[in-house]
Amino acid sequence: MADIDVRRIGVRKAGNAGLVTTTMGGPDLLHTIPMMTVQTVTFPSRTFIIRKIMWYNNTGANTTLAIGTRNAVPGNVQLLPTIYALNGFDGELGEADLPAVEFIASNVTAAAAVRLDGNAYVVCPVAGVLIAIEVEEYGA
Repeated sequence: MADIDVRRIGVRKAGNAGLVTTTMGGPDLLHTIPMMTVQTVTFPSRTFIIRKIMWYNNTGANTTLAIGTRNAVPGNVQLLPTIYALNGFDGELGEADLPAVEFIASNVTAAAAVRLDGNAYVVCPVAGVLIAIEVEEYGA
């Protein structure tokens, strides 16, 4: 009988930032991952994949949503394709519609330009779009 890799059994849950309202230009936090420190080295204890994105745009203008993570330089690193949010409409992308991009914090000793914090953020050029996500978390 083969051993089961328990680190790859995911836990589905809502994004821990809850229902997020965009601010003009963002980035607005959607989900965070816990970090742990062992012998002065900090590393991610979990990773996650966004499995569902839901939004409602009633701002008066069509807009875009760019979802990704952050680093020190240039700041925002888009990981998912741009979402076009039509004014007055809600939208949803499910697991079949989204690429399986795993959010993970990179090594804290890496150069600032390539070090990622691993949290999920959204950047939107207008304020007031409502966004909620569901994620699948992996790890201890």
